[in-house]
Amino acid sequence: MTTSFPPVSSTLGNVDLINDLRARMFDLQRQLGTGQRSETYGGLGTSRTTALSLNAQRSSLLSYQDAIATATVRFDLLDNNLNRLVELGQETKGDALGEPYNPGSDGLTISQITTRQRLDEAIVVLNTRVDNRFLFSGRAIDTEPVESLDRILDGDGTRIGLRDYVDERQAADFGTGSGRLTTGSTATAVTIAEDGAHPFGFKLDEVATTITGAVSNAPTGSPATASIDLGTNQPAPGDTVRFKFTLPDGSSTEIVLTASNSTPLEANEFAIGANVTASASNIQAALDLAIANAAVTELSAASTIAASQSFFAGSTANPPQRVNGPPATATGFIAGTPDNTVIWYKGEDVTGVNVRGLATAEVDDGLNVRYGTSAQEEGIRNSLAYMAAFSIESFDPSVDTDRDRFNALAQRVGSSLDFPPGAQSVADIQTEIALANLSAQSANTRHGADLAVLDQLRDDIQGVDENAVGVELLALETQLSITYEATALISQLNLADFI
Repeated sequence: MTTSFPPVSSTLGNVDLINDLRARMFDLQRQLGTGQRSETYGGLGTSRTTALSLNAQRSSLLSYQDAIATATVRFDLLDNNLNRLVELGQETKGDALGEPYNPGSDGLTISQITTRQRLDEAIVVLNTRVDNRFLFSGRAIDTEPVESLDRILDGDGTRIGLRDYVDERQAADFGTGSGRLTTGSTATAVTIAEDGAHPFGFKLDEVATTITGAVSNAPTGSPATASIDLGTNQPAPGDTVRFKFTLPDGSSTEIVLTASNSTPLEANEFAIGANVTASASNIQAALDLAIANAAVTELSAASTIAASQSFFAGSTANPPQRVNGPPATATGFIAGTPDNTVIWYKGEDVTGVNVRGLATAEVDDGLNVRYGTSAQEEGIRNSLAYMAAFSIESFDPSVDTDRDRFNALAQRVGSSLDFPPGAQSVADIQTEIALANLSAQSANTRHGADLAVLDQLRDDIQGVDENAVGVELLALETQLSITYEATALISQLNLADFI
């Protein structure tokens, strides 16, 4: 009988098969563990180009989401801080327009004291820092934007603060007490004139009268002059002469004088004289009294507002304008310097700059949201100016005109904090930031949806079906076990087994 033995090559072939099966089994186990079809793009075959493209898109979207997450922190902080600034302004407005006049021994009303506290809080808000970045300094992110309130209001001994700055401007607007106006009368006319060509005090706007036959001569020239000529016409009781003025803060006021035969005369009345000359003289005398009263009430309040706005419009590159020369006779301004005037704002000077563009985040291809802010923005600095103006003035209950001065100031502060159309408000800034945030969050939502699609496509190419892999792995283990056993039997055969 002839016995045949398997060739050595067959045994070696089984060993090679075992190695291949083991390698395949290890790869299937890796696929089950990682969920990935291949460790390299090369293992994906013709799908590798698509996989590379999908992963590049995915990385780009994740990068945008990271930028949005960082920006969102700042958006939230900006919204909270700006909202508080809006609230502080509205609270000040409510107090200014609703608080009764009742100054204490320090010359301040409760509403003024509260406004000072709000102003202090506003400065704390503006000096907010996140991630070592000051939010309201423009691009000067490592510079605290706003000086301390004490230094802003009272200076530091070398540089004047707002309080002295306002006093200086008021002195220039008052002049010798007549608001920089001069009056006179001739045989038949009353004249009024500005005392020079300068920006201070009352500015003539209109003159008018209801006296029959009298002639009103409108303001002309520089400095402006105007007059009311009675001619041969005596005023009748109830006739009026009216003078309208523009004030330093851009507001206006009127003096209306009424002819009367009563004794004594009421405020803003003039006596009808024995003749036209006497009546003209009486009009002038009443006008002088009315101007003096308006100077310490309406003009004073307007001067305070104008000075505070000018002070808070200043920066290192654009210092506040100081009165040039002795205030009572000054005819112009001169720029202050950082050495003689406190500069309240220390961040980047954003005059003439698109502030929002000072901080941006790329949230999508070609889409950048802008969220730069600065304490120097019009809405913010004007809010500070109105609150500061209201907080620094003091009043004496024993001075009759101080009640009117308080009311004039409070009315201006309250109405100004409403911010008329065309003037930027803090709420406008908050809205712009909110719109930028909305744009960023919309992009983030899109990216989330796009990532879900990309992940599904990527899983289809790079991922595995765990059930299919499991079935294949079981089959492979069975085949490998049989091959092991067969190879082991063959390897144990020898010639002695057949003899």
